[in-house]
Amino acid sequence: MGTAKEFEGAGGGGSSKEPTRTSDTLLSQDYVEVLLGLCEGPIKGLVSYDPVNNPGTLENFFVGDTALQQPNGGDVDFSDFLVTIFKGYDTDPEVDFQMGGQSANLSVNTSLAKNVAVTRQTPTAQRGSIDRLEVRLVFNRLVTANNDGTFEATASFQIAYKPTASATWLYFNGETTSTIHGKTTSGVVKEFIIEVPRIDDDDYDIRVTKYSADSVTGNEEVIVDMTFESVQMINAGKRKFADTALAHIFGKATKQFSSIPDFAGVYDGKIVMVPDNYNPELRTYDETTPWLGGMKLAYTNNPAWVL
Repeated sequence: MGTAKEFEGAGGGGSSKEPTRTSDTLLSQDYVEVLLGLCEGPIKGLVSYDPVNNPGTLENFFVGDTALQQPNGGDVDFSDFLVTIFKGYDTDPEVDFQMGGQSANLSVNTSLAKNVAVTRQTPTAQRGSIDRLEVRLVFNRLVTANNDGTFEATASFQIAYKPTASATWLYFNGETTSTIHGKTTSGVVKEFIIEVPRIDDDDYDIRVTKYSADSVTGNEEVIVDMTFESVQMINAGKRKFADTALAHIFGKATKQFSSIPDFAGVYDGKIVMVPDNYNPELRTYDETTPWLGGMKLAYTNNPAWVL
């Protein structure tokens, strides 16, 4: 009578290797910068719950529906966030833009296919005011997948620009091909900054071409999913806005916002002329001495003097 044999790998004797799933290595660091024009200045400023002990706090400035700061100078509810209120005096300093200058957005939001160029032109209204172009590309997915797991991949593309009237294209960093290497499965935004001379009588063309294949299937699959999101047109340098009350907002958006929120504040508004014997806080007049027609500057919410 024969003896039964067990063959390894034919029913439970073998073992399989677990695939490796590496972490994303491409991460966004997005910031938001907004300049809000509030009204003609000067104004008193943001309302404070305790104007004597905690003036100038941000408890009545809101990011979405959330106060930026807890009452009476408490904790700040958002990290890496700065709000500066310019009250609209002639002596107010210039606005120092943290992201390089005043910007205008040219939205594109076009998915990129291999070797298909996507070109946009800056608006005529921006002539003479562009010092910098910021090309924003979104890498929706960049990953290599095979039997061993998921790993980094490389995206190849070209960013070109030129004055519209010119026949000669120029390239980001002088390179006809740019690359990004890494891994993202949740999407990452990358900005490519191009310094340009101001042109008073022409516009700029910006062209983005993806060179990588959308996917390559063989022993492995390489996914390069890209979107040409937008172009920011930057007017560099500090700016002064005479006699205008402003709120300048700068903060980290990554991991705090899924989209740009609404910004709002509760303000004690414009400073106006009131009688010099009038107490605007109590809304009373000093009747111990006659009013001789003198006036003073003060904030009041009395509609009789807000003319």
